[in-house]
Amino acid sequence: MIRLEHVGVQYRTSNSVIEALKDLDLEIGTEFLGVVGPSGCGKSTLLRVLSGLVPLTEGRIEFKVDTGFSYGIVFQDYSLLPWLTVQQNIELGLKMRRVPSPHRAAVSRRLLRQLGLDDAGHLLPHHLSGGMRQRVAVGRAFAPSPSLLLMDEPFGALDAITREELQEILTRLYESEPHTVVFVTHDVEEALFLSDRICVLSGRPARVQTMIEVPFARPRQQEVKRTSMFLALRYRIEDILRGRKELVRNNGRHHELS
Repeated sequence: MIRLEHVGVQYRTSNSVIEALKDLDLEIGTEFLGVVGPSGCGKSTLLRVLSGLVPLTEGRIEFKVDTGFSYGIVFQDYSLLPWLTVQQNIELGLKMRRVPSPHRAAVSRRLLRQLGLDDAGHLLPHHLSGGMRQRVAVGRAFAPSPSLLLMDEPFGALDAITREELQEILTRLYESEPHTVVFVTHDVEEALFLSDRICVLSGRPARVQTMIEVPFARPRQQEVKRTSMFLALRYRIEDILRGRKELVRNNGRHHELS
């Protein structure tokens, strides 16, 4: 369990103070939590706060874990080491923790299979497409089985088809070994497909505007995106982000939610 209480973050420049987060309260369990919000509202700042890369101006964060706490991060760019092979990049976090080589190899082989990269383990990153590189970045983050996995718009630069492929891969990885995942995205459809809950942030300074429970059972397939419930939730979240009242659409008509 992770609890954020009255969290605030300010960035100071030479002549101004920018409030990124203000009075933000949030509880995160062992779940896949999607985070959406207006552009520039502070979504990435929230991830950096959770990772300890950005200090709090006010408030507190409490981590309740049974064993040692660890985290992994996947950014939008691939951040792979170009002189290491695909397999070596995946094993990097395990190697830094001095995990024995046979266990590292077993983990990387499993992940390469799950990522659809069985034949690419010996390749260097520059031989890979953008989508394949991001698969490697996801595999590297999952390999050490971190307590918390932070993902900052990792599929934002990919084309639509590759993006859906990565969504399915990430869903299968999560369902095979549940982690606490916080996934920032500007794509509401993506958040709904991946998440157990969605945190909708306000404009800057960001506060939690509302929490949305995602009702779709796992395992999930892309077909869920075409259901009426999925579309209704998507429209509801998009309306909140646009500053409208919460609405559902039915046969082209708008109805306010009670």
